[in-house]
Amino acid sequence: IKKAAQSIMLRPETKIKKLLFLKGQIGVLRADRYDLAQQAFNLILLKLVLILITAIFLSWLINRMLARMTKDSEKKPDSERNHNLPFILLIKKVSKGAIWTIAFIMGLDIAGFNIGAFLAGLGIGGFAIAFAVKGMLADVFGGLTIMLLKPFKVGDMIDLKGSWCIVRQIGIRYSTLEDF
Repeated sequence: IKKAAQSIMLRPETKIKKLLFLKGQIGVLRADRYDLAQQAFNLILLKLVLILITAIFLSWLINRMLARMTKDSEKKPDSERNHNLPFILLIKKVSKGAIWTIAFIMGLDIAGFNIGAFLAGLGIGGFAIAFAVKGMLADVFGGLTIMLLKPFKVGDMIDLKGSWCIVRQIGIRYSTLEDF
């Protein structure tokens, strides 16, 4: 044991032995570095797969819940069914878009991209788009308010600027009225 310990502690005497000794150490370091890189890659790949599976599951869950709500809405009278269906479809699109956007951003973060700059760009871009489509957004929020508060429903008679109208359809962007 003593002789083995001494041979390990000995330094190479010639330049060639020293180079061979260093080449062996560097080779071991390179192999260790390759193994660590492979483990890190596998971990990143596992995280990305888990994010993908979670996003798929949440999308499926929301589809099932909203399909059940739609099925329940079909059992209601025509006036209430037409009233709730666009709102349910809007919730479906917005929630699926949010799930996949969050999954995409989490994937970029795990892959090593700078998410702070990406989110800042999204914030500025969203602000610019909001100004560009503010009229349409006002219509959408007005339609959502009508759908949520339900001040009138399909088939009701309402007074609009002094003339009586019948509500024929209620949508997210506009409602259809029939004038007498």
